[in-house]
This record gives sequence, C-alpha cells and structure tokens, in this order.
Amino acid sequence: MARPSFKLDDEIDRRVESRLSYGDSKSEWLRHAVKLRLQVDPVLDRLYEPSQHEERMEFVERAVIDAVNRELERAPKKGHEERMERMPSEVREPENGEE
Repeated sequence: MARPSFKLDDEIDRRVESRLSYGDSKSEWLRHAVKLRLQVDPVLDRLYEPSQHEERMEFVERAVIDAVNRELERAPKKGHEERMERMPSEVREPENGEE
C-alpha cells in the first residue's frame, strides 16, 4: 500500500478535523475524499478541463445541495420528518439566497 505524505493548509486541516467524530480516522477520511474525487472527476471531465478546480468544486457543491434539497422535500412523504429537522440549514437553503 502506498504511503503518501503531503501538507495541508491549516484551514483545511481544521475543517477536516471538525468533520471527524469520536473514533474516526483522519487518514480514512482523506482516503474516502480521494476515492470520491476519483469517482466524480471522470464525469466532470465531460464538462470542465482538469485545471478548472474552482468551477468543478462549485458545480459539485451546487449539485449536491440541489439533490439533498430534493430528498428533503420528499422526506415527509417517506415518513422521515426527523431527517429534515436534523439537517443543517445551510444544506436546506442555498448560500447567499441563490437558487
């Protein structure tokens, strides 16, 4: 197994740390992030150049927010009202009032 070594900006490290729960492994979290990117990048290649990092991140964030919002709208119909109550408001509502 490869053992890469790399540096993270302090802000990124803090954000990763804030996402960890008791017993979570930062290494496992980062491995999952890499696998997720490897899965999504080939799809994004159809729309963006590999060097368009910001555009890719914005597109993915918007797509995920939209998909989560659609699921939340259907949640009460599926008997999952508690999911809507637990969901952070930033997921339910677009940032800066954007649609």
